[in-house]
Amino acid sequence: MKFIIAGASISGMAASCVLGAAGHRVRAYELLEGRLEDRGAGLVVDESLIASVTGRPASALGAMNVRARRVMVETIPGTTSIQEHPAGFGSTTWSCLHQHLVRSQDATVTSGVAVVGVEDLGDRVQVRLSDGSTDTADGVILADGYGSRLRSLVDPQAETPQFEGIVLLRAVMPEDACPPELRNAVFDDRMHLHNRPGAYGLMYTTPGTGGTVAPGLRSANAGIYLPLTRDVVETLFMSASGTPRNTVAAGSWLPGTAESLVADLDERWDVTIRHVMRWGLQNESLMGSAIFTFRPSRIAHGRIALIGDSGHATSPITGAGSSAALKDALALGNALRDSSGRDVDSIFAAYNDDRLDAVQSLVDIGRAWSRDFLIPSVTPENPPIVLASAVRQP
Repeated sequence: MKFIIAGASISGMAASCVLGAAGHRVRAYELLEGRLEDRGAGLVVDESLIASVTGRPASALGAMNVRARRVMVETIPGTTSIQEHPAGFGSTTWSCLHQHLVRSQDATVTSGVAVVGVEDLGDRVQVRLSDGSTDTADGVILADGYGSRLRSLVDPQAETPQFEGIVLLRAVMPEDACPPELRNAVFDDRMHLHNRPGAYGLMYTTPGTGGTVAPGLRSANAGIYLPLTRDVVETLFMSASGTPRNTVAAGSWLPGTAESLVADLDERWDVTIRHVMRWGLQNESLMGSAIFTFRPSRIAHGRIALIGDSGHATSPITGAGSSAALKDALALGNALRDSSGRDVDSIFAAYNDDRLDAVQSLVDIGRAWSRDFLIPSVTPENPPIVLASAVRQP
């Protein structure tokens, strides 16, 4: 069979991997031209999951082992409890994972052309492309991300994305910018977590430019979650042209706004988180994202399926967005392998049945954690599980 994939990001390339491994022809269309670049910081990954999707050993992916969580819990300003918890997952970057997936599949990818419409012809589907041409296939997989304009073809009852009342500020610092006296603390095999009233922070090591994991060439990734109202976000995230935006790229903050958001980075913060975030502020590598989620009512219908963020958006506070996309791809591959001559409608229906409860549950988990975060209830006996347990979620 032939499948068309709308989008060549992580979820699209993961789908291409499993479809190609099952012997199907794949054609992918990507709106952006040229090589897709990393717009974020680090990712929490399960290397065995990536190996299952790509069919290649985990060693082919640039990743750092995370062996422990260093949890600092601040219940009363100035009073902290520090704990160590074992961990067993990896960290990498968006670019490393994406390039690994690209190298692991051989679909034809057309850049600079987007799928703008899909028509079910009964025995096949026809897609309309942004360059005015058309293409046909047995099925279409929409991997066009959170902002998908075609999602309603599968899920016309999909809810409007919901603002979670939280923003995520992120910064990336190269290892050679780290003071020697802090290097051992920052570039270790731990995920540093700090839960304090009104904010939640984390820091961990990821590969450096080009996916290198060599000491001296790695990167430190830090993030802080802050509760903010929608009105405040619209004010602080405003573009220079006066347009509201949900994401602020590094170097594009209005004067003074980034400083106001990280003004509480006092000396009580975990030193690794504090240092990386301050470096990001001073060197214009600070990024910001307002957190939106949506919960699907279905992720496949007829000859069209949704995968990754196009079908479900969970809070990054779960650390499971990329893992969920890879699990979607595996479920799609399983449905195809078990097809036994069934038509695409039945195959996609089996995929929907397999994954829908899991992705709905993941969205619910993220929203529950967000609510808990907005009403601080963390104690030394109940440390935060955010991100560190994400790879075990559905």
